[in-house]
Amino acid sequence: MAGKTTKRRKLENTETREREKEEVLVGRESFYLDLLEKLTSKAQSKEVCSLYVCGKPGTGKTFTVSKVLSEVRKRKNLKNLFGEIIEVNGMCVASPSELWKLLDFEVSKKSLKKNFLNSLVKSLSKKKKPVVLVIDEFENLISCQNFEFVTTLLYLPFKTTNIFLVTISNLIDLPDLIMPKLERRNCIPEIILFPAYTKPEILGILQENFQKGDQVALEYCARQVEKVGDIRRALEICKNSVHKGELTFASTAKTVNSWNSTKVLEQLPQMQKTALSICKKLLSRPLTTTQLHSAYSTTCVRNGGEALPLSEFIEMLQQFCSLDLLAFYGNSSDVRKKRVVIQVTDQDLQKAFSEFNDYFEVSVCSENSWKTNI
Repeated sequence: MAGKTTKRRKLENTETREREKEEVLVGRESFYLDLLEKLTSKAQSKEVCSLYVCGKPGTGKTFTVSKVLSEVRKRKNLKNLFGEIIEVNGMCVASPSELWKLLDFEVSKKSLKKNFLNSLVKSLSKKKKPVVLVIDEFENLISCQNFEFVTTLLYLPFKTTNIFLVTISNLIDLPDLIMPKLERRNCIPEIILFPAYTKPEILGILQENFQKGDQVALEYCARQVEKVGDIRRALEICKNSVHKGELTFASTAKTVNSWNSTKVLEQLPQMQKTALSICKKLLSRPLTTTQLHSAYSTTCVRNGGEALPLSEFIEMLQQFCSLDLLAFYGNSSDVRKKRVVIQVTDQDLQKAFSEFNDYFEVSVCSENSWKTNI
């Protein structure tokens, strides 16, 4: 099992590196240099390295980290500073024991049947060079509500400097329920925040990827996507606008205008899919943004999940609004007092989220249970 997983991951890493040869960093050069410098300097000085790379979806986090790892693998003087480089996707981790087993196998090259964490720590202590562990979509491990596991994982680089931990997350902040545990153990990771792409940065990336595309078309696409800041959306629009080898303004405008909700929904991160599904259920009655957040938070806690704080919840709703997934109504200038209306149907959600059927089994809270929190 572990052998098949390793082989599949090696294949995925090879494909990623092949894509990177064709792609150039735009707007993330400083983050690339900063990450590379942190990894190399800490390896040379044998310091603790725990990095929490965070930002909204589509802000270049995974791509930038992948470019850093590619550079380390490519340059002999950098490669010699590290041991194994292990990449894991949080979506693929079914349980804590599965992750410990995978890491132990990668580090020790032995397949044990129990005590994976103890074996991993023992194997790491024998390493002369630090192992680099990169976990993408880290928010999915947090959302599983197994805070003891997440805390143990984040404490690992502080227990032994022979492992460098780089976690990549769409959550801007670590949940409040985890922070006290990390503070007690003095193992809070260094936070690196990726901002949303600006219009010039989006345009630069599009020009790099579609060098023969019509300049007006690229500028139009960049302008439309700027309010979201998600570069994946811009690239997908331009990709779908290419007709007979050409990208024109007419085809781009048509793609932007016909960009249906299903495609937008399918590209949302898992946590946002969950939140939108919950909000859709809750909005069977009129609610303001503040009321919706209170009901959403109560629902998350009741179902064993982690809710976004109000500020991040509002940012997420505003992003949904820019994607035409919902709308705000009301005369108040304060978005917290505006009424929220989801503009996609249950059928749209079920079609787009077909692989996440559990979302539709979530039990939403009653009105009495959240009104007291307002």
